[in-house]
Amino acid sequence: MGVTFNYSIGGKIYNGDRIFIMGTSAGRAKSSEQLTRWQNPGDITDYPRLQSAYSVSAWTGASTRWLHNASYMRLKNLSFSYSIPTEILKKVKISALRVSFQAENLFTVFGVQGLDPEQSISGVSSYRYPNEKTFSFGVNVSF
Repeated sequence: MGVTFNYSIGGKIYNGDRIFIMGTSAGRAKSSEQLTRWQNPGDITDYPRLQSAYSVSAWTGASTRWLHNASYMRLKNLSFSYSIPTEILKKVKISALRVSFQAENLFTVFGVQGLDPEQSISGVSSYRYPNEKTFSFGVNVSF
């Protein structure tokens, strides 16, 4: 049996992917958070006014708003195998039978939904897909 955890404590990730989701360009997926954006004087929201022109204070402008704590823990790998006792196998004329299982990226504890905490050394996410969960099964039979 084997278990591997990856973790990081501290640091920051700049969520460049989120900027694109929050943008206004045609043909891109949009975030439902745009529905709660600032629109009128007196509105109380965490999302700024939607602007079509680029400026330093633009909706998707560079800002600490896109910075997130990079601390996380991930169950990166879990594997185990089991050999069936030979006494049981003699009855079915098999000399050895070993079954195995392996899983990767089973779960991640991280504070930002949709962002993979394992980023490049620059700490900027940009068009990066999250690590996928994979499961493998194996059977080794000897007659």
